[in-house]
Amino acid sequence: MSSRPVQYDDLFRFATIGDIQPSPEGGCTAFVVSTPDEDADTYHANIWIQRAGEDPQQLTTGKRDNSPRWSPDGKRIAFLSGRNGRDGDAGPQLFVIPVAGGEAQKLTDDLRGASNPRWSPDGEQISLLVTECQPDESTEDLRSALADEEDGADRFSEAQPETELRLAGRLRYRVDGMGYFDDRRRHLYVLPASAQQCADCNGPGRLLTSGQFDVGDYDWHPDGDRIAFLANRDEDADYSMRNDVWQVDLSADDACSRLVHSDGGIWGVSWSPRGEYLAYIGD
Repeated sequence: MSSRPVQYDDLFRFATIGDIQPSPEGGCTAFVVSTPDEDADTYHANIWIQRAGEDPQQLTTGKRDNSPRWSPDGKRIAFLSGRNGRDGDAGPQLFVIPVAGGEAQKLTDDLRGASNPRWSPDGEQISLLVTECQPDESTEDLRSALADEEDGADRFSEAQPETELRLAGRLRYRVDGMGYFDDRRRHLYVLPASAQQCADCNGPGRLLTSGQFDVGDYDWHPDGDRIAFLANRDEDADYSMRNDVWQVDLSADDACSRLVHSDGGIWGVSWSPRGEYLAYIGD
């Protein structure tokens, strides 16, 4: 077999595999396959599954499907998708698809910055991180002041978040891969795991946290009545790399309490199988 240097066109023949997720009972694995599209100057992503002893099978057919997560019984997979691809779309939305076959069910319509979906232990709910507008006083003052200027309200309004005029009220006002934060913060969101349940609850879901802080990694307690999460809720949070372990109690009106105060950074949190201990990684 002859060899040759890699050519430009070869790059568009490569598919990459990522976000590998074994099923709860074992014997089946879900993963994301990304392929480049030269004409569109982007990557397309779909979710595939592979059962032991069988060839891989494509499970989803959207162009931007990612973050597959198995339901506790192994019968469904939740995933995020920006499959509509229209200008003005809110962002990736949450879907659920049966592993045995069938159409994906869309559970949300207007989430922004959705990431990190996770099933509750009983499989009845799905949580994820979403970005929500949390305006501070200085931003609102600027909006009011501009409203008095000619065309000011049009140049700086929530209806036109991509305006060139921005107020950076935070030291960390942007990050590569995400862009500008504006007034948005990352918070915990939970919703029923089926469209019918969403209809019965008169809405898709609710925010579990809010305020001028960002939620990092999180984990459901095995009892399903609380969630541990990472956050720095200090006023000067942007000036340090530290964070704490908090929990939100779903059985007590979503009350939040701090479990661990840390002098350093923490990057992972996990309950023990019976919920007696909490492990985290940090310094």
